Amino acid sequence: MVAHQPFSKEFLERRKSILDAIEKKKGYKVRQKVERRWKEIERSRGNIGLPFKKDVLQTKQRLVQHIPIVKRAVAPSPEEDLMLDTSLSMIRGLRLGVYKTKGPLTFAKKRALTDWLELMSATLPEEWGIHDTIDDLLKNIDYISKAQDNLWKILDRHSMVRKKYSPSCAKGESAFTCGFWKLLHTMSIGLAQHRGGQTLIDSGMRKPDTRIFSPSEAAVAVRDYMDNFFLCDPCSTHFVATFDDCSKNRRCDRLANAAEYATDADWKEMAKWMWEVHNDINVRLVREHAQENKNKKRGGFFGGGGVVPSSNIAALFPSIDACVKCFGDDGSWNEEAVFLFLEYEYWPSTTFDPKMNRLLKFEQEFDAEGAG
Repeated sequence: MVAHQPFSKEFLERRKSILDAIEKKKGYKVRQKVERRWKEIERSRGNIGLPFKKDVLQTKQRLVQHIPIVKRAVAPSPEEDLMLDTSLSMIRGLRLGVYKTKGPLTFAKKRALTDWLELMSATLPEEWGIHDTIDDLLKNIDYISKAQDNLWKILDRHSMVRKKYSPSCAKGESAFTCGFWKLLHTMSIGLAQHRGGQTLIDSGMRKPDTRIFSPSEAAVAVRDYMDNFFLCDPCSTHFVATFDDCSKNRRCDRLANAAEYATDADWKEMAKWMWEVHNDINVRLVREHAQENKNKKRGGFFGGGGVVPSSNIAALFPSIDACVKCFGDDGSWNEEAVFLFLEYEYWPSTTFDPKMNRLLKFEQEFDAEGAG
């Protein structure tokens, strides 16, 4: 987490690697301009945003991906797949879920939508181009709350070039659900990385009056989104019932209510809680699937459901093959190791990779101005 804490050693090292990449690609004068802009951001603490933006929404399609022989050589990076899947599911969820009934949004639904968008703004990696869509939606929240067509018009301004999920999601039964879980995990890790948005304010990327989410407030925003907009009604009903029961996953005890008093350990709890909820849902779905097949197989692990213990274990995430350190010697979870695994899986590397095929937001500006 320290690489994203303003002005820590790791934070400054990552910034330097970005500037080195800029200088190599665009020249020293462009590097100087970017450095000056960063200083202006720090002084003004304005909502200018990073001078670069990795953008899956506008990344040029690699036509060679359609050629199987060379596909592996040009496969997108894990971060690009993560951006793609989370962005597709977030946008699809908004497009198809916000207006389930006719007429304008009620006050409660408008509030739930605003909270969701503000949470995504505060927690998703600042480099990701999806922020352009989020900012536009928040700027026009009154407009998009009046009619479905208004919402779609704003979303259509930010049409994605790549419209198919990555292989990691496309191979499953529901690509949307896969991408949405990635979105929730990325958000929960981002809550810790950004301390609910406070880190963005401290680093000068956001205005001082930007909303900050405590772990508890972030969880409530997710709950209200699921209650009002999620595409699967039975899934939504189960999630809300689980959330509202304080005895489930210790939510009421573990998620801090006040952001200003939250410790590093407190900020990590949202990610751990979301991971536990995800695992509980996975096991429940295995149980339900087994119940459906009880007439075919009997005497299973769940009492006649046709599930053997290995099916129960296979439903857990991460698997022991993916993270052996996530399991203690007695088979219990090592939650600190789980958090590190989630951070590795769902948060961009702290090392900036200049070879990644992204649009750098400053390129067009500086190309127009020239290096002089």
